[in-house]
Amino acid sequence: TAAFIQRDWRPPQIFWRNSTSRVVHEVTSDDPSLQKIISKSFGFRAAGSADGVVFMASNPLVRSDDAVFLLAFDGTTGEFIQGTTLKNYVNVRRFLTLDHDDGSPGLYLLVGAEMHSSDYPNHLLRWTGSREQPFQAASGHPNTPGFEVVGDLQDAGVGAELLSYSNRLLVTTWGGENTAAALLQSNPIPPNGFKHDARARFKSVFNIADFEPDPIIAKAWLLGAIEVYEDKIYWGTMH
Repeated sequence: TAAFIQRDWRPPQIFWRNSTSRVVHEVTSDDPSLQKIISKSFGFRAAGSADGVVFMASNPLVRSDDAVFLLAFDGTTGEFIQGTTLKNYVNVRRFLTLDHDDGSPGLYLLVGAEMHSSDYPNHLLRWTGSREQPFQAASGHPNTPGFEVVGDLQDAGVGAELLSYSNRLLVTTWGGENTAAALLQSNPIPPNGFKHDARARFKSVFNIADFEPDPIIAKAWLLGAIEVYEDKIYWGTMH
């Protein structure tokens, strides 16, 4: 039998709101690829947009799928464009859209393992597709169509939330098998953004083990939401 992540499951729904009329619409489509992804999705927990395309990302409902799922919609009409599968990941948390110093845009995505797991990689991806072909396969990256790997969190564990501050990326993590949850900081963002050949490199600037002396209790902490306010960085925890 399939190993369901959660058995009490109902098909997830996606809604969009007209900012002028304030009317809320449910996204519907008879496209079989959309219906297939919804039927395999635990729930859509990440959303992002770039170049007029709106993205929704979901964790898998069945653990053995070993993949996360992405949907792309027209940002003006709400119509479904395309869906895809990112293989060898089971957790997707957050998109981030940036305007780089040279004026180019960048859409980034955190994907990875479950908390305290080394079964899957923990990567930062960047969108390389287009409005016409959102998930056009990136050269040399068949597991991430439309995206390329531009950063690796390695044994720091899966990334939960991210933002940009002072020309760097900040990531909160859930920790790895041998690493407590941490706040990570990247190297400076290149003028045209992180790329496969100019990757983000992360270092820990705060680790729960620095705060919680009991190593067992420290592994029970996860880091979550993060924000900058008046040049100070605030982040929350989960237990």
